[in-house]
Amino acid sequence: MKHQAHVAIAGAGFYVPPRVVTNNDLSQRLETDDEWIVQRTGIRQRYRVEESVTTTEMIESAGKKGGYPFEKFFLNVDRYGNTSAASIPIALTESLQQKAVREWDLVAMIGFGGGLTWGIHVLSVYAR
Repeated sequence: MKHQAHVAIAGAGFYVPPRVVTNNDLSQRLETDDEWIVQRTGIRQRYRVEESVTTTEMIESAGKKGGYPFEKFFLNVDRYGNTSAASIPIALTESLQQKAVREWDLVAMIGFGGGLTWGIHVLSVYAR
């Protein structure tokens, strides 16, 4: 009989870059102003990741905030880079195929990138 893996959310962490970019900051570089941006988007500020911060560093930071040790993470960003919406399913599939994840393990799945929210979902894997 073939077993199916099932998951349940067990915790969460996050990464927020320290650098804040306001609409006034943008208006110094572009032909716009705070009022124009707010009227169209509702956004007053956003956060910017510095170029020197690596993907792995962001993952480690989010994990720490969630209380999860970095050495427990299954990473494949070194092989594929950030593949956007496919990154998490690829890593989960690989970790299951390589038996890096076993029944009742907690699995931290982290997604982030341009225009996305940074975050971590922690799942408990079990077979039926």
